[in-house]
Amino acid sequence: MFIEFLKLELRAAFKSPMLYVFFFLITLLVFGAVASDSVQIGGAIGNVYKNSPNVLTTFFLILGLIGVLFATAFFNNAALRDHNNQFNEILFHLPIGKAGYFWGRFIGALILSTIPLLGVYLGAWLGSIIGPLAGWVEADRIGPFFAETLINNYFIFVLPNMFFAGSIIFFLAHKFKNTIISFVGALAIFVAYFASGTLLSDLDNQNLAAITDVFGIRTYGVFSRYWTPLERNTLSPSFEGLIMWNRLLWLGVGVVLSVLSFLSFSFREKMRYRPFRKLRGAAAKDQTKATAEAEATDNKGADKPIPRVQSAFQSKDRSLSGAEVNWLQFRSFFKANTLSITKSVVFKIVAFFGIFLLGVSLIEGYEYYGLQSYPVTYKVIGDIAGSTSLFMIIVVIFFSGELVWRDRVSHIHEVINATPHNSFVSIFAKVASLVTIAVLLQFVFIFMGVMSQLFRGFTVIELDVYLIDFFVDTLPGYIIYAALFVLIQTLVNNRY
Repeated sequence: MFIEFLKLELRAAFKSPMLYVFFFLITLLVFGAVASDSVQIGGAIGNVYKNSPNVLTTFFLILGLIGVLFATAFFNNAALRDHNNQFNEILFHLPIGKAGYFWGRFIGALILSTIPLLGVYLGAWLGSIIGPLAGWVEADRIGPFFAETLINNYFIFVLPNMFFAGSIIFFLAHKFKNTIISFVGALAIFVAYFASGTLLSDLDNQNLAAITDVFGIRTYGVFSRYWTPLERNTLSPSFEGLIMWNRLLWLGVGVVLSVLSFLSFSFREKMRYRPFRKLRGAAAKDQTKATAEAEATDNKGADKPIPRVQSAFQSKDRSLSGAEVNWLQFRSFFKANTLSITKSVVFKIVAFFGIFLLGVSLIEGYEYYGLQSYPVTYKVIGDIAGSTSLFMIIVVIFFSGELVWRDRVSHIHEVINATPHNSFVSIFAKVASLVTIAVLLQFVFIFMGVMSQLFRGFTVIELDVYLIDFFVDTLPGYIIYAALFVLIQTLVNNRY
């Protein structure tokens, strides 16, 4: 039974374009980084080969951050596919084994989540061939490939990282039967990663930060920090020292979570019944009377002609122009979208993650290898950007999908689409709602930055620098991201 569900999971994914799109994106990114000096992944590489084991390991680790989102899509889909298609009640009544079903889905999603990251090696191989031929990079910048690099990275970093992330996603998906909660789990993983990074500012905590890094990025950085260019060109990561302890720690956490998920999983569905509220006394009489009056009115008007439908919208005393109607509809869509986000428990959890992430960074202060710096405004702005930029992109990506797919999931999109409104108004309201949410979070982050300056006794608060940075750099980015992600979610018929 395990093999059957494993093959079903793999077969369904290979028939879907999602897997190929993810693999193509990773391949394209690495191809650009190897074939050209204009593309960088993880920063400058120095005087080593562009396809050296050290560089390829960095690619695997950095792009593993994006891989968490891939894992979220695959594991959430594997856990909730039967539930979302309302096939689980039929399937769970068949004589199938719990272990075969659960682990077949889990291992299938685990294998699928690692496949896109193999595009690192394909992209590096294509870039090392095409780059010198096209004259984009000098031939002496390309070195030999080592099979050991691919094997070690896959079994030391890629597979454990996807297993750890997948264990959390799979557990949450089965527990809450909610895609939103699954993506919140992915955000929690990112928060844990960034929080551990704040420990690296102190030399005394580097080993602790290396062990607590959930992805092993800083672990490998500490492990290889004293390597010479020759060693970076020839040595692949090995399962020893800090890397070994880091991997054992998070593999152990992943095993515990996956076992707990298996033990809590059940084929039984929890049925919840809501008792009917019976109308009694005067309420029942009022309803009976209202029903009789409505029937009498319908019978009297049976012979009357059908009234003409007015296409123009009316206010209390006049007809509304097209611009006024669009504005009223925009306000309605914007208010509904914004309130649906801000009132959701998920947004509150996500906002807490962002505040916690920035708070940890601000509490650490500005001590760089034993030297203390004043919390001047430009440093605080840099801290805010460094701690929350990737987090905010993920928030915009996630809620863009929620806004576009919310009506489809609740099966009300056909009703809404049949109402007389301009589609552009609806789309523009979604973009405006996303930008508004991002702006609200950004101002909370700015307020935290100002408070951290005051608590440290620094009173030279340059509010104009905060505002100029926000309006010139941050806000245009939010507008572009919101419009881009809403466009993708609208055009591509796949939520993930």
